[in-house]
Amino acid sequence: MSWKKTSVRDDFLELPFDQFQRYKAARDFADAVRPAPGESLKVLDVGGFPGLMVDWLPDDSVTVVDVIEAEAPNYIQASGAELPFEDSSFDLVCTCDTLEHVPAGERDAFLRELARVSKEYLFMTAPFADERTTMAEEILYGYVERVLKTDFVTLREHLDNGLPDLDATLSGLSTAGFSTEDFPSGYLYHWLPMMVAKHHLMSHPETDELHRRVDRFYNLNYSPHDCREPSYRRVIVGSKAGAPAVKAFGGERAAQAVSADGGAPTADDAQLEFFRLLTGLIDQDLKRDVSQLVDELRGSTNQDLAQAREALSERDRQLADLKSVVAAQNESLDELHALVSRVRNFWPYRIYKRFKN
Repeated sequence: MSWKKTSVRDDFLELPFDQFQRYKAARDFADAVRPAPGESLKVLDVGGFPGLMVDWLPDDSVTVVDVIEAEAPNYIQASGAELPFEDSSFDLVCTCDTLEHVPAGERDAFLRELARVSKEYLFMTAPFADERTTMAEEILYGYVERVLKTDFVTLREHLDNGLPDLDATLSGLSTAGFSTEDFPSGYLYHWLPMMVAKHHLMSHPETDELHRRVDRFYNLNYSPHDCREPSYRRVIVGSKAGAPAVKAFGGERAAQAVSADGGAPTADDAQLEFFRLLTGLIDQDLKRDVSQLVDELRGSTNQDLAQAREALSERDRQLADLKSVVAAQNESLDELHALVSRVRNFWPYRIYKRFKN
């Protein structure tokens, strides 16, 4: 059952590309282990808020569990490390990109609980500890924090908790009773530039429609080829009875994984052009932001200069008014002195002066 042989609902193509990839793989796995076409499975999605698995598996009985408080159909608030269900309650237990958000000290309990409530099958995706994956996450987090000036809360949990170890996870699942297969998902050299581009778009208003178009284009043309190394995440599928369908599903997906020579990215001209377009848009946007900032600073400076000139002009007017007042006062004093002199020389004043003395 290759990627291109399985269709999806048209609106699913507009989901964020990394979300689309993991839920499509979960849907394909559910179909692969279904006892008969059309037969319903009882499914648990751990860490699945807001409940996309319900939409991807509309003919199955899906229950969603997460630690977030919410009111939604088929939703229960609970910890994956303490699931409120009886043993073997579900045919299939799924958990998509949740393990990395579980504190390191609770991961063993988390895996044991997945195994306890699963009657037969397990589907898991997660990024695992790897130098390139960690570096890619640090680059993305630094870009969002320092350039976009916002906090990437969910990615910060990865960095704070540390990514899980793949070998330890597989060992824990084996101890819990699962026979597993695993394969890559999310080509790392596509994942990082797409995540940077999408978060840059999110920093601008009214880009929802553009987001959907970018994801649709990617999901149609690139997601089918992202099952390759080096990958951002890995998919783990398991069966307690060692079901042949699980081995076949994992083997087929693993066979699709094409490793680039020396771990370096490989792409055809169309792929390169797509990512040049994305980086070009970001570059133009950054240049526009810088230009706007310069214009704002220039406008602010010009405004400050105009205000300073106006203040100086006002002071000049005040000084001129003050000089006029002083000149008028001096003129009044001169007139007063002249009047006093005339009074003193007037004959009645001289007679009065002699009489007084």
